[in-house]
Amino acid sequence: MRNALALDLTSIRPVAAAGDLPPPDATAPTLSGPANSADGTSAMTGSIDTNEGTGTLFWYLSASAAPPDAGDLMSGTGAVIAGSQPVTAAGVQTIAASGLAPGTAYYTHFLHRDAAGNSSAIASADGFTTEAITPASSREFCDVAANAADRSTYTFPAMSIGAPSATRYVVVCLAWRAVESWRRVNSVSIGGVSAMRAVETRDTGGGNLSVAEIWAAHVPVGSAADVVVSLSDTVVRLGAATYRLEGIARAVPDHVGEAATLSAASHVIGVHFNGNLPCSISTASDDLAPMTLAISAGDGGGGKSSWRGLTKDSDLAIEALSTTFSPIAVAAWHQT
Repeated sequence: MRNALALDLTSIRPVAAAGDLPPPDATAPTLSGPANSADGTSAMTGSIDTNEGTGTLFWYLSASAAPPDAGDLMSGTGAVIAGSQPVTAAGVQTIAASGLAPGTAYYTHFLHRDAAGNSSAIASADGFTTEAITPASSREFCDVAANAADRSTYTFPAMSIGAPSATRYVVVCLAWRAVESWRRVNSVSIGGVSAMRAVETRDTGGGNLSVAEIWAAHVPVGSAADVVVSLSDTVVRLGAATYRLEGIARAVPDHVGEAATLSAASHVIGVHFNGNLPCSISTASDDLAPMTLAISAGDGGGGKSSWRGLTKDSDLAIEALSTTFSPIAVAAWHQT
């Protein structure tokens, strides 16, 4: 009787000898072409090329160009931001990160660990700097206007006064002329808000009165305002310019005059009545460190003023006449 459990020896295959097995993967991935760049003020993108298509890519952002050791890179120890992602194909791998600080330099370091546990050498990109956030200007020239009519009240409608802010001050620079030397500005309002006179310079040479003066007020609302200048009697021409100031404590200036000594960093604004043909208003300003001012303004020809000690912001003809007398007024506010 035949054994029912007899084996079919034809199905048996010999077992491979140990020397016939494929060797284990001991080759580490090779990285090339590390790259990174800023994406605005707080984000970045990066890339790296690998020759293997398995395992995990680790990346590490730091403030140092020197790479971390492999263990810290894979764990993220000491990184500003770190991450990892699977590698499913050889070639370029891309990364992205956010939450970075504006205006800051960073460096990206990469490591690829394949499925067999082999780690590449660390590859580091040259680095990048996120874009800085530009703060809103705390000193801004806004607008200039002129009227050559004989009037005792001048209204300049909808002059720009810059972006509204709870801490905004508006400065109005005036340049004007009258025949009688006793005329004077009684008040200035900015969008209905009464301003105070910061400084006034009067020149009575040649039998005429030429004046440069500066007024200021706390005006928190509106981006445009009617500027109304009321005088004690009729004058023959007047120009007005507006500035927006932030970071000052009050409308009263801390220093006045072209040769004032600034005791702290200050916003400095000047206005020039250029009495040469054609008569014009010119304004200039700067943010200056503590120093003794040496500011002057003269005729640059064609109704243009030439300034020394401040950066010119505006020139505007008021009237096609000449008085040749050209006062200048300067005021400075400490920056808080």
